[in-house]
Amino acid sequence: MRKFKRYEPEARGPRYSLTDEGREALDEMREALYPKNAPACVLCGGSLEANARDPRWTLGANPAPLADEGKCCDICDLTRVLPARLELMYPPALEAQRLDAT
Repeated sequence: MRKFKRYEPEARGPRYSLTDEGREALDEMREALYPKNAPACVLCGGSLEANARDPRWTLGANPAPLADEGKCCDICDLTRVLPARLELMYPPALEAQRLDAT
């Protein structure tokens, strides 16, 4: 016995479209959430929105321990901030890896 109704294109109902007022309201909401003058990454100066891994979260990441204020982009978070945090947590293990690599 099926628990879900089979998808039928004719059974989904009417489609709705936005009016001009609805489009304007949606654009205003987007402008409020994602301003055109979005802050830049404090580490590389790049756009937080353009370098976001997830388009739903474009507000940046915490750049500590490399910077005390501001936000960093996801690329700098992965390539700079996380290795710096790991080095603070595990300095002997990373130093041994560096010595083995040379």
